[in-house]
This record gives sequence, structure tokens and C-alpha cells, in this order.
Amino acid sequence: MARSAGEEELLAEIQNRQGIVAVRRRRYQEGESLIRQALEYAAKHSLKSLEISATGSLGNRFMRERRYEEAIPYFEDSSAAAHKAGAVETEARNIGNAGFCYYEVGDLDRAIKNMRQAESAFQETGNRAEQKTWLGLIGNVYLARSEYPEAAGYYKHAIEISHVLGEQGAADEASWLSNLSRVLIQTGDFDAAERYNSEALVIKRRRKDTDAEASSLVNAAAIAFGRHEYPEAEAIVREILRSPGEDPTPRLRAHEQLAVILDATHRNAAAEAEFRSTIREIESRRNELRRDDSKLSYLSFLIGFYQHFTGFLMEHGKSNEALAVADSSYARTMMERPGTAQATQRRTDFKKLAAATGSTLLVYSLGEKSFLWVITPDAIKPVQLPAESAIRPLIMAHRKAIQDLRDPIQEPNPIAQELYQTLVAPAAAEVARTGRAIIVPDGLLYLLNFETLVVPGATPHYFIEDATISIVPSLGLLKVAPKGTNVPGSLLLIGNPVSPDPAFPDLEYAAQEMAFIEQSLPSARKLILKRNDARPDTWEESKPADYDLIHFTAHAAASREDPLESAIILSKGAGGAYRLHARDVMKTRLKARLVTISACSGAGIRIYSGEGLVGLAWAFLESGAHNVIAGLWDVSDQSSAKTMARLYTGLAAGSSPATALRDAKLELIHAGIYRKPWYWAPFQLFTTEIAVETNPVNAAENAHPAR
Repeated sequence: MARSAGEEELLAEIQNRQGIVAVRRRRYQEGESLIRQALEYAAKHSLKSLEISATGSLGNRFMRERRYEEAIPYFEDSSAAAHKAGAVETEARNIGNAGFCYYEVGDLDRAIKNMRQAESAFQETGNRAEQKTWLGLIGNVYLARSEYPEAAGYYKHAIEISHVLGEQGAADEASWLSNLSRVLIQTGDFDAAERYNSEALVIKRRRKDTDAEASSLVNAAAIAFGRHEYPEAEAIVREILRSPGEDPTPRLRAHEQLAVILDATHRNAAAEAEFRSTIREIESRRNELRRDDSKLSYLSFLIGFYQHFTGFLMEHGKSNEALAVADSSYARTMMERPGTAQATQRRTDFKKLAAATGSTLLVYSLGEKSFLWVITPDAIKPVQLPAESAIRPLIMAHRKAIQDLRDPIQEPNPIAQELYQTLVAPAAAEVARTGRAIIVPDGLLYLLNFETLVVPGATPHYFIEDATISIVPSLGLLKVAPKGTNVPGSLLLIGNPVSPDPAFPDLEYAAQEMAFIEQSLPSARKLILKRNDARPDTWEESKPADYDLIHFTAHAAASREDPLESAIILSKGAGGAYRLHARDVMKTRLKARLVTISACSGAGIRIYSGEGLVGLAWAFLESGAHNVIAGLWDVSDQSSAKTMARLYTGLAAGSSPATALRDAKLELIHAGIYRKPWYWAPFQLFTTEIAVETNPVNAAENAHPAR
């Protein structure tokens, strides 16, 4: 009728709605074609309302096919346009949908921010039907974070509204009842969990929602397992795995539950096979993701499964295999960069790696059960550590003491010594023999500079006095530098920019730092970009892939919400842009032996389980740099300049980056005025390549007495 009447605008509206119906009927290509026709007409004729709707409809098209990454930009564009148009509920709906997509790829920080914004908007408009949806989804985020009291509170609020809405809220009521049951399973209240789960199953079966029913069946299996009713638990799980379903999440949960049941019933070989097949399924899903930030958050979302498998192997005396599983779950995104394909395929010979690097290797795994593997050329020694929940408060208290300018040597600090005794003492004898420690951290350990831990005794001193310490994201990435690469042949020096914003004032000692670095390498080929020449656009123009050393002297801004938006702050360039973002760095492949980011929090401030501390340092390593020096916290301009001056003196003399940085720190410690860790310890060396120097000095000979 619209076509025969020549009502083109109405026809475009109808096409959009036809597209929505086709998508809901899972005719995705047909739906997308109709929606795009509507969007094209709306854009051509400036029909903002239809353009907003059609853009959101495309987001829904991809979301319903579980192509979450592709859905997010459409939802974000639609919400931005709705905001300009004053369409409050449309804006909220699209913001919330983007949040749901972030949740599905495991980016929980972004997810909860978006969902809270959506829930608040619908509460203000009085739209209870949509408010309860976002309340329940916020509960999901808290459940994923293992924050059970918060999750239970949101679920109960959502269930209350859903129940009042009757059949209109039935589907959501069933979901929130099922998820509340999961919370109670985790806290051990199996009777209440069974009650809520049974209510959910009644609703789901009435609605003939088989995908949703599978989630409640997983709960039923977990309840039976918690009551030690193993045959019943196994029967339920196997029923789930036999039943086809589109949603892969219940299947992954069922696989994990089956592995745990098999372990509990002493069928060890079958349990191990189930763990390994589930890891293959997790990896298969992860490989479908295209964006680095989604890959980062997805594995972080499921890292608990790797931890369970690691614990299983340790319990059954397979410590070397547990080490291989733990290390294989680290730095997965970085492993996939060009040039490291072989590293992902080979099984690392850890003892040979220790011999080749002349180091003691320390690999950590934190969780409900935590472990340390101490690796030397002769042996792999496993050590069980306290649970992450016990280590976490010690790390945070130690960091706070450093930020408060405390001196743990002059003012005895039991926490710095306790952390040493817990994390390092089990490996102290092995580290003493090599004088080098290569550390693979996990989780919160990325926030800890091991050098600042205090070795107890008659003369307490920092751990840096005993060893040269490097941080590597995974032993699978580590290699030994070819001989003769220690003396740098070229330098790209960028910094001392013109302040682009009052929030980033000129750095008083930046010019001095850059001048000394330039002078310390008189024979090296150099490109110096400073003041107005130090701009984001000159980064790519400078051909950074051609340089051995790359150094930035500038401010940095770390982003917790989106770590790849972390940036080095430079002078304003084209269009007023002054941020060199981490994701921009990743677009250029590098060969640099060392990248130094002489700036605050250059290492980043957000940790992804399975990947580590993600920010600028991670981006430079991912782009191919062999070593990166970056700050773990805010740094002093003056002490940083002194650190960098001493660092480049060592590099010019042929020292490795690890040794040159250690020597620079020791000089500051022994100078007295900068002995507090806040001054000398912010800079950390992250590496994928160890340079073995011709005449390594044993730590015992090189140690300085504490002063």
C-alpha cells in the first residue's frame, strides 16, 4: 500500500520493521538487507528518528546472531544520535544493549557502566518493564565478578518487578531466579538454591524455552554435586551435553561441571580429557573474535577454568603439566602477533630456557589455589602459595606504603618482608645462584614491583640488591637475544612536547633528560622530535620500525575502562589531536630492542586475567618491541630524569636493558635522597627477549649493602 501510494518515507519505516521481524525469526541476512535499505533512505533524507532506529536495529541483528563485537558500534552510534535528539529511552536502550555485548565478550567494567546508565534512565521514566531487565543484567556482572551479595541484591529487585508484571516479565523472572540460584550455590546455601532453581524451571518449561532450561539444569547438577550426590549430578550434566542448543554458555558450564564430577569420583584420566576438550572449545570460540580488546576480556572471563585445570593437575602430581597449562593461558593475544606463530605451537622446554637465559624462572598462578614454579636448568620445583584472597591485601597495602613515600628499610615494614617470604623466599637459593630472576606474574602480581620487597635478616635490604629482575608475560614468548646486539645503533627520541592541555603541563626536567640521552649515544643514528615536532602524526612519519631504541619523555594517561585508549601525551597535531593511543601504537610493527616510556603509569592500570597488565607497555610488546620500560605509578620528573640518564649510560656501554635499569636504580637507592621506592622503583622492565651478557656478574658479588 505504501509503495502504490508513493509513500517512500513510510515504506522505509515498514522495511525497518520487516527487517526487525526477519531478524527475530533468525533470517539474519534478509533482515539486514531490509534494515540497510531503510537506513540508506533515512540518511539520504535526514530522517533522524528512522536513522537512529535502523542503526539500533542493525546492532540487534548482530547481537541476536551472537556477533557481539560487530553489534557494539551500531548501538554506540545509535545511542549518541538518540542523545542529541533527546530520545531518552532509545538512548538508554542502545547504551544497555552495548553493555550486554561487552558483557558477552567479557569486558565487565564497560558492561556494568552501560547497564547502570540504562537502568537509571528507565527508573526515571517509570518504565518498570525495561528497568527490571537491566537490574538483572547488572546482577549478572556482579555474579561474573564473584561479588555474590551485590549480585543477589540486584536479582531480588529484578525478580520482584518481574513478578508484578506477570506474564510480561515471566522470561526475565525465570532468568533472574536461575541466576540467584547460582549465587546461592556459590555460597553453599543449597536448599535456597534448589527452591529458586525449581521456580525458574517451572517457568522455563511452561514457556518451552529449552536454551534457558539448560542453564537451570546446570544449576541442578551443581546443587547435586554440592550435596555429594555425584551420580545424579553426572546424569543431569550428560543430559545437557546430549541436547542441542544455540547458547554455548550452558555447554561450557556443563563441561566444567563434568570434569569436576569425574575428578571427585576418582576417574582421573576421564577428568583430564574433559578439561582438555573444554579448553579446545573455549579456544575455538575465542578464535572467532576479531578485535584485540574482545580477545583480552573474553579469556579473562573464562580464566577460572584454566585455574581449575591447573589445580587438578597439581593435586594429581602433574606439576610440570600444570605449569604448561598455566603458562599457555598467559599472553594469548600477544602470542598471536606476527612473528610468534611458532611460539604458540611449540611446547616450551622450561629447563632449557632457564639454561639459555642463565636465569631462574619464576612462574606464578593466583586463584583459590595459588602456585609458584621455580625453574632452573636442573629442576622444576612446585610450591603451593596462599590463596589470592590472602595475597591481595598485602599487595595493596605495600603499594599504598610506597605511594605514601614510606621507606621500608628505614621504617621497618612487616608487609614488605611478608610478601618476600611468601612469594620469593621459596626460590631464594636458586635465584642466589644465577643472580637473575625472570618472573611471569599473574593477576595482581603485575601491580607489584618485586624489587621493592624486603629481604629479612641482620641487614634487611631490597630484593633488587640480590638479583636482576625482568618481567615476561609468558615463557612461551621468551627468547634469547642474538649475540652482538647489546650496543644500540639507532635512536628515536620523542618528547618534551608543548603542553596541549592545562591537565598536562610542561615537564621541568624533560629537556634535560632528552639532552643527556642524546649525548650518551654519540655514534648512534638519531631522530629527535621535541616540542612542536613531538606530535602523534610524526610517530608514523618517523618510521619507528627502523630504530633499535625508542624513547618517550612526556606525560601519559592510562585508561582503566579501555586500556587500549591509554595514551602518551604529545604536542597538538592535525585537528588538535595530541594523544598517541595504545591501539595506534599496535598498528605499526616494531623491531626495537628497547622502548622506554618515561611517564606516569605507562605500564597501564588494568589487569586482564590471562593477559596481564594491559596499556602502553603491553601495546609496544604486542607490536614487536623486545623490551619495554614503563612506569607502574606516577613518577617524579626529577628522579625519572636521573634514572634515564644512568640507564642510557649503561646501554651505551653495552649493558642489557635489564642490567642498565638495575644499575640506575641502585645508584638512586645509594644516593640517599631518592632511596624511597616511590622514586627509584616505578619503572619496570617488561620483556620477551633476554640478552645474556658476555661476563654476567653473580649477584652475590654485585650486591650493594643496604644503607
